[in-house]
Amino acid sequence: MDNVETNRMKIRTLLLSSPDGVVAHPYGETTPLLRSILEPKTELVVDLDLERVKSEGGLADFQALVLHGQYPPDDAAERALEAFVESGRGLVIVHIASSSFQGSPRFRRLAGRVWEYGDNDHGRFTSNHPPVGAFQVDIADPIHPITVGMRPFVVVQDERYQDLLVAPDVTCHDLATATLDGRTEPIAWVVLPPRGGRVFHITLGHNRATYTNSAFIDFIHQGLDWAAAAGAAAPPSRHTH
Repeated sequence: MDNVETNRMKIRTLLLSSPDGVVAHPYGETTPLLRSILEPKTELVVDLDLERVKSEGGLADFQALVLHGQYPPDDAAERALEAFVESGRGLVIVHIASSSFQGSPRFRRLAGRVWEYGDNDHGRFTSNHPPVGAFQVDIADPIHPITVGMRPFVVVQDERYQDLLVAPDVTCHDLATATLDGRTEPIAWVVLPPRGGRVFHITLGHNRATYTNSAFIDFIHQGLDWAAAAGAAAPPSRHTH
């Protein structure tokens, strides 16, 4: 098969990230690394803002969207993402992108669980994580198309999220977990929105070390394949954490 045919078969994906220097996440390092993971699998376009998302027809040519950046509340963008997924296409959410739109109800329904910054001074619900470090990731569902063939693996320098804000009336099908200090938390899951589309959400991805981890790369590749797959596969037996 020649290169022209190979390229034609690739799905078209939009990677949404953030400029370097935004908050406490090294986008200058992680965005190029994530791009290098995605480019062999897809025809990739990279944006560092939401203008394309909000423009009329801006997402029409994409089969999948990878959300890697952090964005403030934006009703037009949130509606566009929701419509994109509900049209039968795929969304992949990586790491702190789960805090985008400050956990708005619309985005929370897509993501299943979101990072909520909260307000410790006033007792408001606040997501958090133990210190950055090494931990083992265990496979909760070894037969899902994203995790088939995967084994437990160790990340050497990442954040294990906990106390995420869970969307009501949304079923998260957990794919992987991590246990620290006797506490087990979901690391990766999928959501099948009732109106259509597929969402794969993975909380790993804080810095360079994870993006060179072969198991993480497999998660991104297989998560993108699953999210963007045409047609509905037989749904997994669902469970919640």
